Amino acid sequence: MSSDQPLPPKRKQYIRTLWISDVHLGTRDCQAERLDAFLKRFAPERVYLVGDIIDGWKLRSGVYWPQSHTNVIRRLINMSRRGTEVIYVTGNHDECLRRYADLVLGNIRLVDEAEHFTADGRRLLVLHGDQFDVITRYHRWLAFLGDSAYEFTLTLNRWLNHWRQRWGYGYWSLSAWLKHKVKGAVGYISEFEVALAHECTRRGFHGVVCGHIHHAEIRAIGAIEYLNCGDWVESCTALIEHGDGRIELYRLAGDGAAAMKLLIVSDAWAPQVNGVVTSLRALVAELQALGHEVGVLSPQDFRTRPCPGYASIPLAWDLWRVAGKIRAFAPDAVHLATEGPLGWAARHWLKREGLAFSTAIHTRFPEYASGRWPWLPLGWGYAWLRAFHRPSHRVLVSTERLLDEFARRDFARLALWRKGVDLQQFQPRLEPQGPDAPVFLYAGRLAPEKNLEAFLELDLPGAMQVVGDGPLRAELERRYPQVRFHGYLPPAELAEAYRRASVLVFPSRTDTLGLVMLEALACGTPVAALPVPGPLDVLRQGVSGVMDEDLQRACLQALALDRRQCAAEAQRQSWRVSAQEFLAHQPRLDGRPWPAGEAAEG
Repeated sequence: MSSDQPLPPKRKQYIRTLWISDVHLGTRDCQAERLDAFLKRFAPERVYLVGDIIDGWKLRSGVYWPQSHTNVIRRLINMSRRGTEVIYVTGNHDECLRRYADLVLGNIRLVDEAEHFTADGRRLLVLHGDQFDVITRYHRWLAFLGDSAYEFTLTLNRWLNHWRQRWGYGYWSLSAWLKHKVKGAVGYISEFEVALAHECTRRGFHGVVCGHIHHAEIRAIGAIEYLNCGDWVESCTALIEHGDGRIELYRLAGDGAAAMKLLIVSDAWAPQVNGVVTSLRALVAELQALGHEVGVLSPQDFRTRPCPGYASIPLAWDLWRVAGKIRAFAPDAVHLATEGPLGWAARHWLKREGLAFSTAIHTRFPEYASGRWPWLPLGWGYAWLRAFHRPSHRVLVSTERLLDEFARRDFARLALWRKGVDLQQFQPRLEPQGPDAPVFLYAGRLAPEKNLEAFLELDLPGAMQVVGDGPLRAELERRYPQVRFHGYLPPAELAEAYRRASVLVFPSRTDTLGLVMLEALACGTPVAALPVPGPLDVLRQGVSGVMDEDLQRACLQALALDRRQCAAEAQRQSWRVSAQEFLAHQPRLDGRPWPAGEAAEG
């Protein structure tokens, strides 16, 4: 079984800017191991350390400095050696460094405050924020007293969560609860935020990035954008600026969200290339980034035979081993992603043991089956599908249209799990490229249910290209020699194919969603499709695509769409949000809901 396995993207993820604050190296409650693992995933152009990185106050009373704290310092130094600009903004707990303000050591700079320009031109003030804390500035004895009280609540927190874990409950922060519930603390936070907003207005900044109060947040205060990094003592949060200037509040499992040990059972997995595998790989990568442990039970863990009619799809047959593999992984929660042999075997064992699980509907299997075998009644396919999902505590579907449709077909406990798109991999180039423009592109499996002939029979200007593979490839290449067949492409080449295309053509009538449409839109490529579920859920008619029963007319009209608007439509789809939505619907094995974490974007 693949457990907590490294998944694409295997290289470090490029980001423009990273802000972290309030790490408090030198204290027992510093989450140094988690911070080191977090930093390892990214390749930022610039890192801001927004104060209280080293806790000088605590080090005065005694030295506590384990290897994990040294590892964080080494990680940051190594990042600077590789070209990342590291800007250390001093705070009150490391105020001893303020006498060295403006010191430059290679690619590391020490400052009291900084000015940052985002990719989209916003001017942000970056400072720790203690300068606007009345207690810290004018009542230092009270600040030290408050720090001791905070340390006491953290000690209580450790004992409390030790017993909560033993009784099967997740992490819960006592100090965070007090900050949210005690009226004085809430007022203190509000006054701090407003004071910073006034300073930004006075000095002509668009916003402020700060730390200090251990309360991560992105919000607007009047015309000022307020961004707080949070901390790496309790909440484990950071701010990330992407290449387009978009700033995201990144939370690891915390603030009430315990780390989950999740097992996904799927008959579709690598090396298969399809929308289901793409969705699951993105989900696993995001869940791991959020601090959860994820295992995947797939055909790779079993003896297999080729699926009849789809030789590239392996089917597991030694299914008696499924129960033992689930027990060996000892998950907190189980999700059955597909209705194949592994899904049915896991469902049987979980149901027999009285354990809760979730399922998902990724494909319109009854329509596929009826299209392949016309003598098979559609109702039989839906009866089979209902039987599989009936014991599930949550049945996840991709769109509201599907949720309504399956509800009408008597499916119960349905929930919405929207899919996303990798906005780092699929980025726009706003004009079609290459000598063959216009280029009409199809991307997906070459299989009967995809209705490919509806596209390949069209009389279109320019070039027609196909990306993908499947059981029909040899026949289609023979029948349509004028079409260029690329086969499967790796993600970077697929993104380039989308960017070079003038229009993505989506002829399927049976897909539940169609991730290729989201990927193409993220690359700025409009979509031509039939007016059926899937396209109707993804596209805005006349903006990101054209849907028409006359597919040729849809293709020609899509040529006139604005590629900038297409790319803007895809920006609203994020795998991080998708993963959080997935978590919110996961039951524990005993049926209790899982307290999912948060993700916020601004």
